[in-house]
Amino acid sequence: MPTPHKNSNALPPPAPQFPPAALLWCLWAILALTAVWRVMLSLNVLVQPTLATGMGAVVVHWRRLDQFVPWIALLLLTLGGHLSGTALRRQRTARLLTILFAIGIALTALSIVWDEFALPESLSPPIAWGADIALALAAIATAGRQFTLLIRALYATPSATTPTGVTLLDLWRFLAAQWALLMVAAMLYLRATLPTGGLLDTERIRSLIFLLPAAAILPQAMMIAGISWSSDLLLAGARTNPALAEPRLRAWILSFVCINLAAFLMVVPFQALAIPGSIFALFAIVMYLVGFPPQTWRTLGGKIVLFSWFLLALAWMFLLLERTLLVNAQISTAYYGGAWRHLWATGALVLWLLGMGTLATERLLPAAQPRRAIQLAVILMIAGVVLTSTLLFITSLQQGESQVPILRALPLGTLPELAAIVIAGAALLRSMRLQR
Repeated sequence: MPTPHKNSNALPPPAPQFPPAALLWCLWAILALTAVWRVMLSLNVLVQPTLATGMGAVVVHWRRLDQFVPWIALLLLTLGGHLSGTALRRQRTARLLTILFAIGIALTALSIVWDEFALPESLSPPIAWGADIALALAAIATAGRQFTLLIRALYATPSATTPTGVTLLDLWRFLAAQWALLMVAAMLYLRATLPTGGLLDTERIRSLIFLLPAAAILPQAMMIAGISWSSDLLLAGARTNPALAEPRLRAWILSFVCINLAAFLMVVPFQALAIPGSIFALFAIVMYLVGFPPQTWRTLGGKIVLFSWFLLALAWMFLLLERTLLVNAQISTAYYGGAWRHLWATGALVLWLLGMGTLATERLLPAAQPRRAIQLAVILMIAGVVLTSTLLFITSLQQGESQVPILRALPLGTLPELAAIVIAGAALLRSMRLQR
């Protein structure tokens, strides 16, 4: 991390900017699609309150939505990086990535619909392969860009405006991109070696498909984006506020090491290693948060981000509990797993995005930020995620037909989540118009 206020001859860098709008809309589209799909499934349980319908909705169909998690992780990794080159080159790079993401997201959604409604099987493999190939191309483009930036940082010519050498962020982005390549390689291998529909046949494979993006890439992408934004604010404010508190770099270095160790331990095919992996991950989250100056968490956006990390840590603790104390317990692990995955990939993620969006508008649009809309979206999302996860936890403690009355209440959680994402989309649209 550069500390430019120690170099009085350095020129101030450009002010922080919003990420490319098209990539943000791709991310919002994934969240909206998954929220709409969950509402439809939960309403189906309400209309047809049978055990088979409830298990099909939550255990089978909700797990299909995990196919969007790799796209979310890769999108966040892309948004957390910086597009290099001239303005024209940055626009072309963003346009290329947007096309890849849009095609891949559309094919993934079509693949889920194809499996959901049991449409002709002859077209299912080509659609699924198309989605995986698009994901692979996007991962290769992201990793190639990070490799190029790393080489340029190593061999850049020193100047007054460009710091030289590899920073923690450069190394972190590069390593996270390698995890993305490993993810797509594993998915392509499983797609090639398993029969049609085999990716969802066994819990071990379903768990790997979820944990590779959710544990190995998603937390790192969130950390990279947070540190990158903090770095931009530090650089931009160094001239106007020389007393601006610096981050604790040692804490971030510990977080970087521990989260990568956790990622490795979570995805290797020995479930017992998930226990130390979870411990490393929780320690990494704590060190990451400690690395920020205390004033970071005093604004509305900072408080939302802090709460999102609490939810992610809570989900990781529930996973740790599942792998230790609940191995032989009399609970439905399908519903229990659905509860912590919902906290992880929906609650923590969406609230983190709302918090980061709030931090961005607080800095870039201080006089016109959609504060009330964001507050309403946060309240609805917290209420929806907590209620949905709680219902799934309670369901896991029940047996047989006694699960049905609890599952019928799922729309009370999924509907507020959908409303929160719609409101967040409206706030994003307004912010983008004001930014122009």
